[in-house]
Amino acid sequence: MIKFQALGEGGLVDLARRGPAADLPPPRLLGSFDPVLLGWTSREPLVGAYQDRIVANAMFRPFALVRGRAVATWTVSGGAVALEPFGRLSKADRAALEDEAADVTRFIESSGPAGAAPRSPRRRAD
Repeated sequence: MIKFQALGEGGLVDLARRGPAADLPPPRLLGSFDPVLLGWTSREPLVGAYQDRIVANAMFRPFALVRGRAVATWTVSGGAVALEPFGRLSKADRAALEDEAADVTRFIESSGPAGAAPRSPRRRAD
């Protein structure tokens, strides 16, 4: 637990003695209704000018988050992840999101057809 020392009646935080900021999470593909979007008066700090691309008629589209900001939406079509960036992505960010997409694709493939029971994990022969 982090405690902040308040100064004076205004309750100001002593920023000179604060701890280091937490690291931002790596680039991630987030699903519809990811908790990061829920419960905010305004989602602008996360989605910026792209709220209309992510939120429509009280429905959330899956989106990509890079450095704490929405940078793309994504869908699954034909068993593959299709990324729709809002602008230019760095090579490193694109590569990280492509790795995430590969994980999503592997998960879909291991789950089988929609509505089917998940496959049992394969056991290795000793």
